[in-house]
Amino acid sequence: MDNQDYRLLKRFITRESIPVAELIASENISQKTLQKRLAKLNENIHGIGQIKERHGRYFLQVIDYHGLSRLQSGYLRESLDFNDSEKRQAYIIQQLVTTTGYVVQDDLADTLMISRSTLSKDLDKLRRTLCVYDAEIVAQSNHGIKLVLDQAYQLPLLLLNEVYDYFAANYPLTPAVQQALAAVSNQINDQTTATRLQKLTAIMSFLWRDDRQIDLHVAHYQNLVRLTPEWQQLFRALSAQRQTNLTATEQDFICFPVNLKYSSLLSRSLVAQQLDKNQALLQQIKRQIEVHVQVELDYAEFYTQVKYHLLFLCYRSLFNMSASEIFTNEIIKNYPVAAELALIALNTLEQGLGAIIPTTEATYLTVYFQLALDAVQDQQHVAQQVGIVGNIGLGAQHFLKKQLAEVFADQIKVVAITDKAQLKQPDLPFLLIFSDQPLDLGDNRIPVIRIDDLFRTEELTTKITLSLVHKAIMAQACHLQITYLTPQADYQATVDQMIEQATLKGELAPSFKQMWHQRELQGSSVFENAIALPHTINEIAKPVIFLQIGILQKPLLVNKRKVHLIFLLGIPQQLNQQLNRVLDTLYDFIFSVVRQENVLQNLLHYRLDQPIEQLTEGI
Repeated sequence: MDNQDYRLLKRFITRESIPVAELIASENISQKTLQKRLAKLNENIHGIGQIKERHGRYFLQVIDYHGLSRLQSGYLRESLDFNDSEKRQAYIIQQLVTTTGYVVQDDLADTLMISRSTLSKDLDKLRRTLCVYDAEIVAQSNHGIKLVLDQAYQLPLLLLNEVYDYFAANYPLTPAVQQALAAVSNQINDQTTATRLQKLTAIMSFLWRDDRQIDLHVAHYQNLVRLTPEWQQLFRALSAQRQTNLTATEQDFICFPVNLKYSSLLSRSLVAQQLDKNQALLQQIKRQIEVHVQVELDYAEFYTQVKYHLLFLCYRSLFNMSASEIFTNEIIKNYPVAAELALIALNTLEQGLGAIIPTTEATYLTVYFQLALDAVQDQQHVAQQVGIVGNIGLGAQHFLKKQLAEVFADQIKVVAITDKAQLKQPDLPFLLIFSDQPLDLGDNRIPVIRIDDLFRTEELTTKITLSLVHKAIMAQACHLQITYLTPQADYQATVDQMIEQATLKGELAPSFKQMWHQRELQGSSVFENAIALPHTINEIAKPVIFLQIGILQKPLLVNKRKVHLIFLLGIPQQLNQQLNRVLDTLYDFIFSVVRQENVLQNLLHYRLDQPIEQLTEGI
């Protein structure tokens, strides 16, 4: 199994199932190539598991959980040969670290049995990897190349993350250190942490073997581990091997793997002190959020919920460790405001810590911000009113209310309307009206729904959502445009044209296009089922959500996905709870279009001279 297959396997380990279209887009391959890759992967994991397909989605069926655990620990990497690009890069790093002075590129190419052009490609890839470690490869004519690091403590991290798994045999431990390490590991309940500590100890032993002096001070890091007798014995064993005592800074560095998640090995008092210090980080995040977007948040309650995650996020980032990918980028796509707040928070932390934070961390912070936004909304929510017209008894009304509450997931007030003349009065307060017969509402545009539609849950949800969208438009909380588009050269050019036209009309801020370009670097805005949702903060004074639906007269091909609809969304800088709820409704509306083929077809054949209610015709 090469690294390409290993990465593909990891996707199935962290996901319940993955749509075919998503795999094709993320791997940037054809369906035929995907099937070949999956067939090869199934050969490699024979007896451990099998990738299966059902209803257009692939999933991993596990047979041998212990075998899968060994695969995840990376033990196979050492068995790879130099046909694997990443193993060649690991070898190059190891040579640069162990060689005094420069490494001759011709010698590297000969040892790896590759051409100079292949070596050049490997070095280009390696240079991109080294950026994360504040390191670079410096070349000098007639000498060769060498490794230069801005911060010395990044060297063991580089070996830990990029080299060790390929060349573990080069990092032996003495029996005394092994015994002391085993005693410490017995106190660690998490296997990943114990394995990482073992690898780090082996790497430090390797680096100290030649009396190499490394400054291991890490800014913003405080060791939170309780130094038990077992830890002290490990430090003594390492000191004896090194023939000099470990400094306090070196001891702290050895402990860092245990500082990446909460456990009983951490000192409660030290953790509490660090949480208090991190209040300053929260204030910096709050100030930056207020610069970019005005949103109602209970920051004190938010910090209560996020403080532990924030602490370990900072520590993971300082040591170039990524969080496990429990959530996918779909979280960021589905919660745009929370995602924007998360990205602002990450940018603030990066500047404060002087570290590069992986984009996977954005998904976790998005979840915390969304929970905080929801909490404020729940406190300020007003029940929606639903009218009932017809010969409907009290028991049926209670049942109707119960069913609506399940569908609507909200507070519902059901009002019986006995006087039909009342229906023609302007500005009726009803979200929708249930009836057992057609009704004349005059100029009111409130949806009238047959009572038997109450049991068609998906269709009912769509009609409710569209009613809320119309209500937001009438309240001038949302500015909606639906237009037909002629595709440009590619997806970005098409969206850029939409943005430029809206900017000329004063509906989007001049900064919107550049902000969207930056936002797109965090993750693609193209979804399944032929839609794209480019969005970011709209830095204009008007507290109005801008939504333009572009219907492409000819579909665009984006990452092997066809795009028929573009929903261009401008999120106002001043975002109160009313607008936040409208934004949630717009997202529900967009995804109801995706879920229901009839609604999608109605939108693709939209009549520009007819009201938006035409979307629910015939569903």
